[in-house]
Amino acid sequence: MSELNANSSWMESPEDGNIMLELIRNKDWSQTSLGEPEHWPRSLKVGLDIILHSGYPMFIWWGPDLIMFHNDAYLPVLGQKHPDALGQSAREVWAEVWGQIGGVVENVFRGEEFHARDLLMYLGRKGFMEETYWTFSYSPFRDDNGAIGGLFCACNEESAKIQQQRRLSCIKDISSLSARYRELPALGEATIKVLEKNARDIQFSALYLRRDDGLKFDLVAGSKIMGSAETFPAELQPLVGEGDEDCMIDHLQKSRQIVIADDLEQVLEEVRHEDGKPINSVAMVPLLKPGQQEVTGLLLCGLSPYLEMDDEYKNYLTLTAAQISTAIADVRSFEKERKKEIALARSEKRFREMADNVPLIIWVTDKTGRCTYINKQWGIYSGQSESMWKDFGWLEAVHPEDLEEVKTNFQYATETRTPYTQNYRLKDRAGNFYWHVDSGLPNFDENYQFVGFIGAVFNIHEQKVAEEQLKEKEEKLRLAAAATNLGTWDYYPLDGILQWSDICKEIFGIPVREDMTYEKFLDALHEEDRERTDLKVRAALQGTEHYDIEYRVVRRTDGKERWIRATGQSYLNDKNEAYRFIGTAQDITDRKLAEEQKDDFLRIAGHELRTPLTSIAGYLGLLQRMIGEQEKTRPFLDKCLQSTLKMRSLITDFLDISKVERGELSFKMETANFSAIVKDTIDNMDLAATRHVLDLHLEPDLYIYGDEERLEQVVVNLLSNAQKYSPKGQTIKVQLSGSKGRIFFRIQDQGIGMQQKEVEKIFNKFYRAASGSKVKGMGLGLYIVKKIIDYHNGEIRVQTVPGKGTQFTVEFPEIEPS
Repeated sequence: MSELNANSSWMESPEDGNIMLELIRNKDWSQTSLGEPEHWPRSLKVGLDIILHSGYPMFIWWGPDLIMFHNDAYLPVLGQKHPDALGQSAREVWAEVWGQIGGVVENVFRGEEFHARDLLMYLGRKGFMEETYWTFSYSPFRDDNGAIGGLFCACNEESAKIQQQRRLSCIKDISSLSARYRELPALGEATIKVLEKNARDIQFSALYLRRDDGLKFDLVAGSKIMGSAETFPAELQPLVGEGDEDCMIDHLQKSRQIVIADDLEQVLEEVRHEDGKPINSVAMVPLLKPGQQEVTGLLLCGLSPYLEMDDEYKNYLTLTAAQISTAIADVRSFEKERKKEIALARSEKRFREMADNVPLIIWVTDKTGRCTYINKQWGIYSGQSESMWKDFGWLEAVHPEDLEEVKTNFQYATETRTPYTQNYRLKDRAGNFYWHVDSGLPNFDENYQFVGFIGAVFNIHEQKVAEEQLKEKEEKLRLAAAATNLGTWDYYPLDGILQWSDICKEIFGIPVREDMTYEKFLDALHEEDRERTDLKVRAALQGTEHYDIEYRVVRRTDGKERWIRATGQSYLNDKNEAYRFIGTAQDITDRKLAEEQKDDFLRIAGHELRTPLTSIAGYLGLLQRMIGEQEKTRPFLDKCLQSTLKMRSLITDFLDISKVERGELSFKMETANFSAIVKDTIDNMDLAATRHVLDLHLEPDLYIYGDEERLEQVVVNLLSNAQKYSPKGQTIKVQLSGSKGRIFFRIQDQGIGMQQKEVEKIFNKFYRAASGSKVKGMGLGLYIVKKIIDYHNGEIRVQTVPGKGTQFTVEFPEIEPS
């Protein structure tokens, strides 16, 4: 224990580099309610010793005034509040959030604990109210008398993580837009809607594209502006920068960097945040042509008044603009290609001459969707003449199972004037159906009026068959994985994408719909295995080690610990970087438990086998010294006999289990009087020695087809268990009855009983119930009993109540005596 735990001598002890310890020593504490340090409670000194030497952000609020103490790791949390925060009341230091946490603090001083994860709090630590996120816990801190004297907190800032997650999600959504939208206005509106979902970073936004003359930027789309009825100007007017007469747009085009404007009045009326706070800053982000430095537009963004314009914020805006630029370039490329196709379609004669000489099926429709032209290849393939395929006659060649879907999709494309693509089967002139892909583009005249579709049909039958075969193989693999409860995962390290199968998530106790990350995977691991597993993954990604590892996870859904075996293979690109890492995960908890039970068995077996032999040797030694004293010799002979019989029983179990595993356990099957077997077995057992009371109800002359010796073994084992697990003097009920061609044999004790989860395992080899861990045994008896009963086409069931007892019920088919 260091100096803080003893007297005030810690004030003079050297502690180089510990900022807060030095400030505590030098502060005049006489001006606070705590007074001089020599009068501080010892518990407070102990707590200060802990937090001051910790690298994790921690603080203590002490006494009714909530006097604040904190360590060096907490200084970034305070920001500009340092160094004044030391010794002040927490109510004053964190006045801006006291309405949020004040009630919680009061509850902590009543003895409650509080835990928060990713909690949003607005802190004034940087000169403005900053949006931050925190994971922390409040715990009562007791004084020297055991009363609650203060509050202890360990915390961690999650702001960067939360902000990065939502920003990456926004960028990902924007990146997918170009695949769905083929016109700039629609793309612009969709982009703005995506940005509106991330209003914490971008309060409002407007997308402008530069005119061909490069002089002005025209509005494509803009979001709704909170607190203002003003719309964005159709043309963006120049903004005068601070201390510079140059146009800010000119500056943006020259620097190709983000330009921040702190005066919106020249563009918009006053705009406010959703909570009423004015938004005074706007960012103008250049949209650069992909792969070039040419400015093709700009993104106007209302900046959050609760965020600092740091590198991460700027990078997010830059990446967002880059994704928008790529989407715009894709749409423009598509429009350019579409115009080329339109120009080609205007020359009808040239088009038909070309179409009739290509090895593809080319078709044209009018604006209603009626077919007006199909090249010669269609007649060669289908055998249809022009009178047969004209208008909608070509649909006669479509497979009946595909017909309705083809009609619906083509009608939708015609009504919406959007590109059309459909896979379906077409009948050839011999009556055979083959898979084709039919693709069409809307056709516009010189006035950009829609006049119909131009399309082509490609034979993809071989490709389709190969795809179906691949799907069939994948389905077989999926079923095989499901049958073996084998989870699969696929990790793309360069993109940070981790995909898990449903089985894999079930093994780890993670909801099926939850997206996975590598960090979530590490968090699910047992803390003792986390670092080892991470190093193993990194080695596999470098290609230096084969990935085959066993580790523990703590399931999130139920908190249970499970053992997992994972194997995987990484794939490296030409830069020796792992671009993909795939593998499997399997729950091996039962195997691990079996290994532990095996170890327990070997330990117990050694003891159990030695104890009878030791007794035999001891009693025989006494007999040697008592030769001639016949009356005294008999009890020792009995003891020797009992130990010998016990040894024989253990050896019999060993032999039986060995035979069971080899499938060599022999049975001498014949008609047997099971009632007589039960009665004789009970008569031969020494129940008086354990002082148990037997309550017998045995129906006579119940016959079974079986092995008398093995059936006796069942009765002995079940009755012996009832003796071992019941207190001496308790009643053991034994009932034998017959009904409707079945024999029911029940043994009920008043012993310690079992937990329900143990019932499912008690017939496993080497398993011993935890509730009976003090009772001698090796966990073999019930395993062998179950095998014997199964061989006789019988059943065994267990009913148990912890602390009240257990009942075993054995059921056999009854036969008529021969």
